[in-house]
Amino acid sequence: MKQIIIFALLSSFFSVVHAVEPVSEAAKSNLSIMGKVSDIQSGEYLTGVKVKIEGTDIVAYTDFDGEFKIQHLKPGNYSILVEYISYNTEKLEKISLAGNSEGGINIKLKPSTVSLKGSIN
Repeated sequence: MKQIIIFALLSSFFSVVHAVEPVSEAAKSNLSIMGKVSDIQSGEYLTGVKVKIEGTDIVAYTDFDGEFKIQHLKPGNYSILVEYISYNTEKLEKISLAGNSEGGINIKLKPSTVSLKGSIN
């Protein structure tokens, strides 16, 4: 009987400890930046484009439909870098997030021009 009471008390204690565990600030935030990335000439959506919050390690990649979403952001202004092989890197500045809104943006990337110098003999 003593063992049952001790087990019940310990179970209650761990349940309470788990219930009051602090939640990180990032997990509390509902703000996000989302959008689509496409080729400026063809309009085709691009898969695997790197979308990064400048000055952080926060990165998202576009899916098969060219869509990305960066979640759990705090209110404020953000700059993002958009990078993709054989396209010019784009920097979008002053993306403002406030309240419980989501920022939706459409990004059109321009193919980079590659200059090959030299000759083939």
